[in-house]
Amino acid sequence: MRFEITECHIIDVPDGELEDVDDPLEEIKDDAHWFIEQYEREAWCEEVTRLGRQL
Repeated sequence: MRFEITECHIIDVPDGELEDVDDPLEEIKDDAHWFIEQYEREAWCEEVTRLGRQL
């Protein structure tokens, strides 16, 4: 079975970490998993949807 899981993550990036970056949002989007692993403070599941064949 396949499922799509939609999650929300709150990250707390230290001041200065993204100072020299032109577009911080794009930087985080490009490497979201790394930022989540390093700076996550809170996470929760928003939705789970079954994909593929329905019974």
